[in-house]
Amino acid sequence: MRLGIIGYGQLARMLYHAGLPLGVDISFLSLSNVEHMFCPEKNIYTLDRIKHFIQENDAISFETENIPWAVLDSLREHSKVYPNINTIKICQDRYLEKSLLADLGIKTAKFTLIRDLTDIDTMDDSLVFPCLLKTAKGGYDGNGQHIINNTKELQWHVKHAPIGQHFILEEIINFENEISIIGVRDKAGRMVFYPITQNLHCHGILQTTRPVQLSQNTINTAKSYLEKICNHFNYVGVIALELFNSEHGLIANEIAPRVHNSGHWTIEGTNCSQFESHIRAISSMPLKEIHATQSIMVNIIGKVPDLYEAMSIPEVHVHLYHKKERENRKLGHITATANLNSNIDFLSNLCEACKQD
Repeated sequence: MRLGIIGYGQLARMLYHAGLPLGVDISFLSLSNVEHMFCPEKNIYTLDRIKHFIQENDAISFETENIPWAVLDSLREHSKVYPNINTIKICQDRYLEKSLLADLGIKTAKFTLIRDLTDIDTMDDSLVFPCLLKTAKGGYDGNGQHIINNTKELQWHVKHAPIGQHFILEEIINFENEISIIGVRDKAGRMVFYPITQNLHCHGILQTTRPVQLSQNTINTAKSYLEKICNHFNYVGVIALELFNSEHGLIANEIAPRVHNSGHWTIEGTNCSQFESHIRAISSMPLKEIHATQSIMVNIIGKVPDLYEAMSIPEVHVHLYHKKERENRKLGHITATANLNSNIDFLSNLCEACKQD
């Protein structure tokens, strides 16, 4: 099978390596000039060769939902795009995504669309400052988000925004923890779930993913939310849902229609990683039931620390993305499996070392 991945970052890299033992020939459509040398140059297409990219692949998938509309429109006549284009278009727009969640009966933070200053005047009184202002499109890892304390601050941000930029204004949720549920759905509608994990952030960027203790009712609710979303889209592939676990129950924050950073631990921590599951689903291979071991994943952000000690521990696995160091940039991740308690001091120090100043 020939599979085309739109995007050429670390998620594409991990999909590539998962596909090799399955006999899947993977090529990539690069959306930028960034180079990550992890596969043969012949497997990389640029935007001016998109027609060849589409014609030469049996199926198309994505490593990001932030795909230009022109690219999505080019895929309309390709029958094997996973997930489908409608899913991507909704999930790349926070307002459309939040509206869909509400329509499906899934709890979200209160929100309203802000297109211009007029929308501020007609805002719902149920939204009380401080609130969180997010760009409707394009934001990730905390980018495009601002805490707004009053109407004057809100007006300033809207007034100074680029022409055509829309926002979504959300209430700030007080939560016990933020969690992710990752699942995979095949073409017959069968779903398999990974264990839910807790996410810890630093400056709006995912820093650590670790196991979390939840009630069975909470787990069932998270699964039902993800099933509703997948059934609505007739989804095929891996999907993640970020949730706030609050005193009012689970509140959906964001859908990721792709493999997800909070699932990187599945490479060493399960019998079938999220990357392998994604390829299995879109290639009509049988899905595996997931067997997991307790694992912690730490992102390396901004600067690569001394990893000599980490590399000496059998249960610790280092992944570097061959990217130049830059503030707030994900440069790699480290996963620790088994014997977490015996290595707890090391893991704590490792988390601190991987944080930015």
